[in-house]
Amino acid sequence: MSSPRPVPQTKRCSMLLTRRRLRLVGVLIALATPCFLSLSMTAGPSAVIGLAATPASAGTYDVTYCGTPGVAENWSTGATTPGTSSGGACPGGRIFANLPQQTWVQGQASASITFTAPDNTTIAGWHPSLRFTAAKTTENTERIHFNAGATPNGNFPVQCINLGCPPVITDVPVYAGAKQITASAACVDERPDFTLCEFTADVSDTGGTVTLQDDTSPQARSQVTGSLTAAGAPRTAAKGTSNVHVLVDDTGSGIKAVSLQIDGTTVGTGPGCSPQPTTKVVPCPLTQDADIAVDTTHIADGRHTAKLVATDASGNQSTLWDTTIFVANTPIGPGSPDELRGDPIVPGATDDAKITATWPSTARKPSKRCKTASYRKRHRAACKSKPASSLWKGSYATKSGVTVTGRVTNKSTKGIIPNAPVVLTATVTRGGAAPIRLDTRTNENGRYSFKLPRNAGSRDVQIGTLARVNDERPTVTAGARMLVRSTLRLRANRKTIRAGRAVRFTGALRDQAAGVPAVLEVYSGGKWRVFSAVSTSANGRFSATYKFGKDGRGVYKFRARARPTSSTPWPYAGSPSSTVRIRVR
Repeated sequence: MSSPRPVPQTKRCSMLLTRRRLRLVGVLIALATPCFLSLSMTAGPSAVIGLAATPASAGTYDVTYCGTPGVAENWSTGATTPGTSSGGACPGGRIFANLPQQTWVQGQASASITFTAPDNTTIAGWHPSLRFTAAKTTENTERIHFNAGATPNGNFPVQCINLGCPPVITDVPVYAGAKQITASAACVDERPDFTLCEFTADVSDTGGTVTLQDDTSPQARSQVTGSLTAAGAPRTAAKGTSNVHVLVDDTGSGIKAVSLQIDGTTVGTGPGCSPQPTTKVVPCPLTQDADIAVDTTHIADGRHTAKLVATDASGNQSTLWDTTIFVANTPIGPGSPDELRGDPIVPGATDDAKITATWPSTARKPSKRCKTASYRKRHRAACKSKPASSLWKGSYATKSGVTVTGRVTNKSTKGIIPNAPVVLTATVTRGGAAPIRLDTRTNENGRYSFKLPRNAGSRDVQIGTLARVNDERPTVTAGARMLVRSTLRLRANRKTIRAGRAVRFTGALRDQAAGVPAVLEVYSGGKWRVFSAVSTSANGRFSATYKFGKDGRGVYKFRARARPTSSTPWPYAGSPSSTVRIRVR
């Protein structure tokens, strides 16, 4: 057996293999761009080929085939003459192709197994468990050539002849940009006195890994929408649970995940997949409709950076959305970050403010007659002045209101703060009536006033002022209260009646509220005693009957009183009606 003839490095690569009388036993030719290098190697019983694979770069992923579970996506088999093959599957855990006996050499008969990369990917590495076998019975078998790898220029990176192949090949170099890899057995006409290969040859692979390279990144098909996209200003800051939504496409390995990052930390992901390890050549969906929710209560109030990042199965990433957002789960006000609160709302506005609130109508001035000593001596109580109070007491009225006033000043400097915003919130003390909110500004003297309707019921009033343009929470507040009584009317159908007879009473609440508990009382034995408990009807009316005894002559006094409970949806204070007198003869 002769050794290969040396070929000068300067000659063309296509001259490395001659068509006539080339016999290689135990010789491996490895591709080294742009030409092959010849490496001498002894093929022992356990020899394994392990060539350095193309270094994997970013954007690669591994696809396993055959073995368990026996899947071989994108693999195919082929032959130029009738033979046996596994097709595109792995029966018995291997993919194989066979050259039958008595294969004619015309047209260089061959059998092969081939893997084709999916769209928009290339092959970056191949680590098979590849075996070439040939029947060695006659010299004719020297014409069985085995090849493996990708062929950019017609030459294979792995080549051997007949029984000169290693038992197992586990690493096959792949040139950059390869779309297809092949392992084949070919009957080659090297001797003119033979016209066929009389015995069988097989190429088989019991499983391995193909490394695919994906050079494309996911892209957004739609605009990023959702409530979080509106949080770009303090006044529209995110609160509670917010979301983002986007439709993402990929053209290579598919979308592994779409993640939402706040200040570089992932806080939520869309539906994704686990691509490694995989038997699928496209491990993840090529389109993902991502809707990601985030609970912003776990994020500090203030300014933050938000990103939406899409990652494909090969590790490629693209930023779909990159912006600044604001979070404010606590109403903005004193103690909030400055970037949320903004500038002072008016010149002189400060967190160190003071505000007062009183009802001017509750103030009482002494009479002018109190100037004389004799009058003061006789009317001492009437001559005492009374300042305005924060508590107003009055009765129900449909067309009149009551005014609350106050002043806003700088607590430290005692200076006034003109044009300062003032907010009033009046909440009912009982019932489900909606709060009243009123807004105004202080005048040039720092004073303000609000008028509240007397038919709004008893209410707790809070008045506050704001210091910054984005404040939602007052800097300082003052409290006041309205205690409104609803007038109750009571009438009897008789003013004079005989003993032993009954009298019928009717009454009504002036505010015409329904469902308000009330009692009717009679004055007896020096105190008021309840003789009937009723509830007002739809128009605030009620009625009751009282029967006098046969010996009960005299003048009797009656009255009605509203008695709302804590669960009664009625915002007024209960007050008795005027007294009704009945003469019994």
